[in-house]
Amino acid sequence: MKKITVSIGSEHHSVAIGTTVEEVLAIANLVSDCRTQTYKDNPYIGALLNGELHSCTRSLLADCSLEPVHLFSDMGKRVYRHSISYLLCAAVSMLYPHRRLIIGHALGDGYYFRFDDKLTLGIDDISTIEKTMRM
Repeated sequence: MKKITVSIGSEHHSVAIGTTVEEVLAIANLVSDCRTQTYKDNPYIGALLNGELHSCTRSLLADCSLEPVHLFSDMGKRVYRHSISYLLCAAVSMLYPHRRLIIGHALGDGYYFRFDDKLTLGIDDISTIEKTMRM
């Protein structure tokens, strides 16, 4: 079995080719399982591999440096916002295929969303969108 070297800060770990980011984080004793972290844990949501952002499920194929990305970091917040925006767009597209959702400018830690028509959403519609996003 071929091995690669993954550097996390000053530590170097020898792992099998194909090992995932999540598995390396566990080997380095940084986390036991990325999927069971809670919000309060400031969970890992990915990692920079040689300076490029990847998910925790990414398989490693060559020697690299790995820098974990936490949810509450600047990059982690951007990843979260983009991901949740994608889920919102997918849910709206499934529920309202003939409406176009527009993502507007950022407002502090969020975005401004609107439809390109004059129809409005009620509380029940928003609840349905939220449930669809959680599926």
